[in-house]
Amino acid sequence: MSLWSLLDRGVAGEELPEPWSGLCGHVPDLMLWRVDARWIGLGVARWGEEPPVQLLAVVTEVDPP
Repeated sequence: MSLWSLLDRGVAGEELPEPWSGLCGHVPDLMLWRVDARWIGLGVARWGEEPPVQLLAVVTEVDPP
């Protein structure tokens, strides 16, 4: 799932629920699975222009906006 559209919506002033609001600023793409009532996501986070990059995992019951 690309998170670029969420980032664009957040920059435009739309309030996005967490964890999606925080994720879209650092993770451009997220592998996403639905397991029962939860979403499980894996992505590569960049916290700046230089390495290191980080593997980021998220588990949430909040549906993607």
